[in-house]
Amino acid sequence: MPAPRTPLSLLDPVPFARVDAETLRKAIVFAFATGDVGDTFESAVGNMKLAPSTWDPTDFAGDVFLSEVVRRCMRIEIAGTSYVPGGFLLRVLGSPPADLDVVPFRHRVLRELLASPGLREDATALYARLVHLRDLLSRSGLGVHLEANRRRIDVLRTLVDIAAVAARFDGAESALSRIGTWGRVFTESADHARIAELLAYEDAASELEVRVRLGFDGRIRSLRVVGRVEATDNAFHRSAAGRIATKVSLALRGESFGDEELLSRMLDDVFTGIDDWLIDAFPLLGDLEVYLATLAFRDVATKAGLETCLPTFAAGEGRSLEGLFNPLLVGEGRSVVVCNLHTNRDDSMVLITGPNSGGKTRLLQSVALAQVFAQAGLFVPARAASLPPAEGLFVSLIEHARADQTEGRLGTELLRIRRLFERLRPHSLVLLDELCSGTNPDEGEEIFRLVIRVLGELHPATFVTTHFLAFAAKLAADTPSLEALQVELGPDGAATFRFVPGVATSSHARATASRLGVSEDELLALVRVRASR
Repeated sequence: MPAPRTPLSLLDPVPFARVDAETLRKAIVFAFATGDVGDTFESAVGNMKLAPSTWDPTDFAGDVFLSEVVRRCMRIEIAGTSYVPGGFLLRVLGSPPADLDVVPFRHRVLRELLASPGLREDATALYARLVHLRDLLSRSGLGVHLEANRRRIDVLRTLVDIAAVAARFDGAESALSRIGTWGRVFTESADHARIAELLAYEDAASELEVRVRLGFDGRIRSLRVVGRVEATDNAFHRSAAGRIATKVSLALRGESFGDEELLSRMLDDVFTGIDDWLIDAFPLLGDLEVYLATLAFRDVATKAGLETCLPTFAAGEGRSLEGLFNPLLVGEGRSVVVCNLHTNRDDSMVLITGPNSGGKTRLLQSVALAQVFAQAGLFVPARAASLPPAEGLFVSLIEHARADQTEGRLGTELLRIRRLFERLRPHSLVLLDELCSGTNPDEGEEIFRLVIRVLGELHPATFVTTHFLAFAAKLAADTPSLEALQVELGPDGAATFRFVPGVATSSHARATASRLGVSEDELLALVRVRASR
């Protein structure tokens, strides 16, 4: 029995089996024969196993609009074609590895791709060819539009191209060298030699010598074949007599084959044995997508005049984010104001106050996405970042009324608090938007105190926004360990979208109302216009 193959992985220091090899093998064989397996290969890549994680994406992905960040900011552009990363990237972001040693491993890959533009070009070319291979083998891709043998030849030709590009990574220093080793071993294998020989034969089975007669006007008057030389030195060459003998032999057995059927038999014969190489190749599609997508995010940020970085982790220390920005705003093409954020401890509780539309919710999203990207080993939306590792992430932004909700605002608020404590792990990161906004201030403050007190038992890092300003000021005064941030206001009283220490003294509701045209004079003017009609 042959020794088991080492799985090919660019995401994990110690590779492990991430796909069901036998299920994928059957799909590959069927796809090569028919080109009709739907989205089997997209599912196989999207559902690859990940390293163990203590995070649950249902606790945060929806509130930070993770799929929108991927769609808007992490598109991979290749030769005018835009590739939107699929479910695998979302799973990598939503379930970062519990083992933090994975992070520097991925950083080494990204640093090498940044340091060597040629390697990044090769990674992009390899990704494009893997996508092309997947499409050739899928009903929804290119394969459905091609004649059967033409499609199968293109599959083999694309696999040879993939091996050639992969071999260029043989001198890489990071995990990219694994691609190079795979490409080199494949190109030196007997399987590759048989594919190459068949493709050479199919490409030049014979050469024709022709004689052309031209008229005075330069137009062709006649064209005659005067000679034909067959590629007799190719292992797949069969003389005319040989082809006839094969057909006769098959006919005597009740089978009838033409030249296309003979080519099909050659293709089947060559395909036997290369399914293992294809099983190796498909996981690369997901891995390369992760790296190219985070590089694409970096490019989008750079184009917007923003900086990204590969963060460091400092267990037991505070959180430091310089030049932090919200990727969602970049994806919307909006003007972005960066801010700096520093906390004193890894389990700091930060109270955030300030006017509506001052950037409080956007700040929570930014902090959450920075932690997500950091623990996935990717570029974070900040110029510099040093973060305490988190065992989980829980984000709850203010919920708006839904047609199917069974509880009022208070009930809905209490349910989200209940869910927080059902899901929360020790030493997690918690971000709560407008806690207890669904009830009156007296009751809300009582529940607020309860949440703050019980959270202290699990020592999470906590960021909470609130409009209970008097309560926030008293809580900050009574709780020395609590850190308070408020929206910074400019000389004109407008929010700068930055944050400074302290508790806001006003929600600036009047200024907001005036900015939005909700003053007594303006409302009366509107009413009078309506009444006059």
